[in-house]
Amino acid sequence: ERTSVVLTSPTPGATIRFTLDGSVPSPDAPVYTGPIPLERTATVRARAFAPGRDDRFVASSTFTRVVPRDAAKVDASSLAPGLSCRLYEGEWRKLPDFAALTPARALVIPTVALTPEMPKERFGLVCAGYLAVPADGLTTFSLRAEDGAQLLVDGESVIGNEPTDYLSRRGAAALQAGLHAVEVRYFQRNFVAGLGLRMDAPGESLTPVPPSRLFHAR
Repeated sequence: ERTSVVLTSPTPGATIRFTLDGSVPSPDAPVYTGPIPLERTATVRARAFAPGRDDRFVASSTFTRVVPRDAAKVDASSLAPGLSCRLYEGEWRKLPDFAALTPARALVIPTVALTPEMPKERFGLVCAGYLAVPADGLTTFSLRAEDGAQLLVDGESVIGNEPTDYLSRRGAAALQAGLHAVEVRYFQRNFVAGLGLRMDAPGESLTPVPPSRLFHAR
């Protein structure tokens, strides 16, 4: 697949020249006449030239071609709705090493959110399962948490959200359509609590992950 890069200049009548190898565009560089198609990783640098105007500013952006990760080979009949969670009790200032701790209990949540049966403070969660991705391509995730959380997709960290004022952090992964292993790690110390995950996929807008896309092994 390819993507297209569009260049504009706020200077009326300026001639935009560009390069794709990371070098600074010279007055002899190719002239931009329309969207630039890219099929591989490239650094696009652009420079606007106009008589009597300062032309020293160079805009630059790198576009990286990625290969979507394979979907997991999982028998759908072995899955149940929701994510399987382990709940831990304790007080931390950052995400702990949950593997070294003993969970207080287990539960299943329908989507990435806090539920009424959870404590109000001083607890942690590790929720794991599978996410159904509807189409091949780059999927963007937005994780919002108070106090801190982390999102892993196919075992790789996509978002690390350390203690904040309930701000969203974004990350992206190139994924094939199908099921992908996901894990959300979360901790809440005190006062305000919150947890939420949104995603988009090719052709979709960024919206909360619906229960219909989350599963765990029975």
